This record gives sequence, C-alpha cells and structure tokens, in this order.
Amino acid sequence: ESEHFRQRLKSDEARAALTAFMTRKKG
Repeated sequence: ESEHFRQRLKSDEARAALTAFMTRKKG
C-alpha cells in the first residue's frame, strides 16, 4: 500500500511540474 501511495504522489508531483512548466511557457 505504501508503494502505491508513493507512486501516486510521484504522479501528482509530475503533473504539478508539467502544469507549472506549461503555465510558464505560456507566460
């Protein structure tokens, strides 16, 4: 279960980073 939580956390982190990247790109 802990592994699943870690995987989801990593996914959320990646999504947040991608969103921030896109936002910055749009400027």
